[in-house]
Amino acid sequence: RDDVSPDELASYCLHALSAAGGLSSRAAVRRLVTVTLAGLRPAR
Repeated sequence: RDDVSPDELASYCLHALSAAGGLSSRAAVRRLVTVTLAGLRPAR
């Protein structure tokens, strides 16, 4: 992505995925990973 600084994007990913430890199911973790990966894709 070129619309967000690398530092900001890294922080976003770290915070999003650190939330996985508090989720109650594997399905919830998969959804979180899917949303996080979508956030890494180039903006439209």
